[in-house]
Amino acid sequence: MTEKDKYDGIQANATSEDVIHMVDLIYGLKVLTVKRLNGYDDQNFHVTVDGNDKDNEYISRINSSGYVFKVVNSLESLQDKEFKFAAIELMNYVRSKGVVCPEVVQAKSGKLLTEHYLPAGNGGDTRMHLIQMAEYIEGEVAGQHIDKQFAYKGGVYLAELHKHMEGFDNKNLHRDNFQWSLSSFSKVRDYTDVIQDLAKKKLALEVLDTWDSIEASFSSLPQGPIHADFNEQNILVKRSDESTDIIGVIDFQDSDFNCKVFDVSTYIMYMMAANKGDDAIEIGGYCLRGFMDNRELSQAELDVVYYGVAARFVMSLVLGLHYYNERKDPYLLLTQGGWVHLEKLWQIPSKELLRCWLSG
Repeated sequence: MTEKDKYDGIQANATSEDVIHMVDLIYGLKVLTVKRLNGYDDQNFHVTVDGNDKDNEYISRINSSGYVFKVVNSLESLQDKEFKFAAIELMNYVRSKGVVCPEVVQAKSGKLLTEHYLPAGNGGDTRMHLIQMAEYIEGEVAGQHIDKQFAYKGGVYLAELHKHMEGFDNKNLHRDNFQWSLSSFSKVRDYTDVIQDLAKKKLALEVLDTWDSIEASFSSLPQGPIHADFNEQNILVKRSDESTDIIGVIDFQDSDFNCKVFDVSTYIMYMMAANKGDDAIEIGGYCLRGFMDNRELSQAELDVVYYGVAARFVMSLVLGLHYYNERKDPYLLLTQGGWVHLEKLWQIPSKELLRCWLSG
């Protein structure tokens, strides 16, 4: 089986009716409304429930804002169950430090994760999927409206999140071969045939070749728990006429114990891709300065930032296109405009861009 074959058809094909049935069966709650949310490999639904009809001794109160009902993809359900528990522990850990993030609720059985069989997303055989439900947090995701001020605030917030994650470790957070980890970036080479434009394919392969040439140095970089998907769809905000304030963070499903600087590169890449109006390259500097005004990076880490941004661009662009061809979900194409930013980024020497980003 090839690397690509492992990930084909892993997303479930649960319907709203399936969700209503599972919430009742597993959690003892009667669903009032179901709304599908964005999801890459997992299926996510926002459900509201009847506060007067509860058959679950482990839920002491009904969350009036509802819950996020998650159907974990079949591959991670089989291979990463222990990681899912580690991610829940990490969320509990940072929540105890005051971070606003989801709280996973227990099923009628008392379990935080349960197993359920559903048809595969590609119409294939029925597969086992882990089910998880967490309290829905009121707020708005940052979305595709990123400006310089927000990019800076997000950098500050990410640095604070790193401080709150310090001291946490769980062996199951050390994820080998996780597809969306920058540590696995070299495997994206197996998917590059999906790129039809020869110039873009050449660019992606150049980034991959460069990454392969420097990857051995990463083992000496500071490591720790990272969110690994700190982006505009996972940052909760409260907007007013005067400002946009970050109030919380969601989706720890890609979290990892890895090089801390990878979190910074990933954040910069997503803010550049989501930027609407300001110069995308300049946005990267605001992200980095926001982080470094609250958290130092060593010179060795700074030397990696540029390449991490480029690598995450290629990863998101290539894998997004691959999975779009399989599922035809427009959400998977959100970053495709990033080719323009990647091309511009890659034309600037790394040391020159780093000087620009740090000087402002």
